[in-house]
Amino acid sequence: MKDWQISLLTAAALVLLQRGLDWLRDRRKRKEAKEDKLADKEEKKKEDLADKKEKEKNEVLDAIREMQGDMKGMKKDINNVHAEVEQVRAEAEEGRILERRIRILRFADEITHGTKHSKDHFQQLMEDGKVYKAYCKVHEDFPNGVTEPAIKLIEDTYYERLQKNDFL
Repeated sequence: MKDWQISLLTAAALVLLQRGLDWLRDRRKRKEAKEDKLADKEEKKKEDLADKKEKEKNEVLDAIREMQGDMKGMKKDINNVHAEVEQVRAEAEEGRILERRIRILRFADEITHGTKHSKDHFQQLMEDGKVYKAYCKVHEDFPNGVTEPAIKLIEDTYYERLQKNDFL
């Protein structure tokens, strides 16, 4: 959870607390009006009301502290989920790159064995090569090496066939 979201939740909690305290004040005023009519019980009722107000205030403060603790836990949980999502995203991206590598190597193998392909097929594989190279440049720890000659073979064959207009 982002800091601004926590701040927003805290502000909302404070607004609710203020409304609760306003409600408690209104309630106390009504009770005091009744207490004025009963002069002999007035002092006892004021003490009871003060004790009740203090108890309610403590309950509200406890609830706020509990909410703040819950929000810290929620923030930690959200950060954990965010980290897991980023890990899954990175794994998915790496999986897509591995699929591109497989297509590149298979295509280069087919070229080596004399299989003809369409111009569009060549262009798609050349795009795969660009994306694969860019990924490898950004992710230096990603194992690479066998695809570079394959990509060069695809590009060279493409330009050769383009000159001869010898596509499938």
